[in-house]
Amino acid sequence: CVRYADRIAYMNHDIEDAITAGVLRPGDVPAGITRVLGETKSSRITTLVADLVAHSGEDLAMSPEVAAAYEALHEFMYGTVYVDKTAKAEEQKVEKLLADLYGYFHDNPMRMPENYLYIVYEEGADRAVTDYLSGMSDEYAIRMYEELFVPKGWAVL
Repeated sequence: CVRYADRIAYMNHDIEDAITAGVLRPGDVPAGITRVLGETKSSRITTLVADLVAHSGEDLAMSPEVAAAYEALHEFMYGTVYVDKTAKAEEQKVEKLLADLYGYFHDNPMRMPENYLYIVYEEGADRAVTDYLSGMSDEYAIRMYEELFVPKGWAVL
């Protein structure tokens, strides 16, 4: 269930991030997909989760129509966004950002919110830091990186 929820959330957030980055335009998601899932991030997530809940029994499953649209969205994202040369060019920066944040919070777990300290105690720093970073939005991770690693400008008197 968590795996489904993560994939649904990440793919829909990736659409918004791709639009913000100029990799996609708002109307680029094919009409056949938006007709079934919706045109906004919120409507797509709601449709996918509600359909998953409504059509699951002992095993998790989506209705055939929604499952087909979800698969088509997945293929669209891989064909346009995930292999985009502009997005790929940023990967090394993202890897450095995440590695630096990971190292910092692993070495300084007290700088994470209190609920992650319980995870440090129960499951270890690796799990706690991974959970903390995975919950960050792109914007928050960048702001956190800047706060921790980018020198502040000199004030001129």
